[in-house]
Amino acid sequence: MKRMVLIFAVIMGLISFAPSRLEANPAGSGENAMSMIADFVVCRPIGILATLGGSALYILSYPFTYLGKNTEDAKRTFIEYPFHYTFRRPLGDFDQ
Repeated sequence: MKRMVLIFAVIMGLISFAPSRLEANPAGSGENAMSMIADFVVCRPIGILATLGGSALYILSYPFTYLGKNTEDAKRTFIEYPFHYTFRRPLGDFDQ
């Protein structure tokens, strides 16, 4: 019995020196998990389709944008924006 009390006292003493704030999940709170799932399941596939469709539109519109001297604007609108939204934006971050 004395041994159990001594072990209990040692454990309680070690716990008292532990940091007062321990987090159960050191990776984060998980509060944006649903937005990350929705982004992965819905928005990223739509972004891939938008990138492919924008590339096709850019190729089709290239003769006209070349004559109008606005190929960079067309490339930015049809290809770069959807590509950035799909592949460079952090998962679950809709602000960028």
